[in-house]
Amino acid sequence: MVNVSEKTYQKGKAMIKNTLEVYQMLGDECSKEIYGQRILLSLTKDEKYKDGIVCNGYVLNWLRTRLQETSSRNVLLYGAGKRGTLISRLCPNMFMAIIDEGLNKQGKLINGLKVLSISEAIKE
Repeated sequence: MVNVSEKTYQKGKAMIKNTLEVYQMLGDECSKEIYGQRILLSLTKDEKYKDGIVCNGYVLNWLRTRLQETSSRNVLLYGAGKRGTLISRLCPNMFMAIIDEGLNKQGKLINGLKVLSISEAIKE
């Protein structure tokens, strides 16, 4: 058992109470899921909770819907890292290319999408 001061205990208790109140005020399951993942990420610093936010079915459905509402494929995805790669795989045929500042990624293909620098994207 860890000994904590009464002040620290009360602060922690208030934080948990506030977190629950915010959670209960959220109107839909998607918001609740993302909020929960963000809280867990804040507490643990575990990257899997970022993946939980990105891979969330509600978020992906929202993203697909917004992308389908655009009548063209003139949408660029920013970031060719782990999550950008994941989104490009989970939302195929929705992006024109991927933009990334990493020189080691530029010019490569990720899930069939060319990785461009910002200046290359502006030219195209």
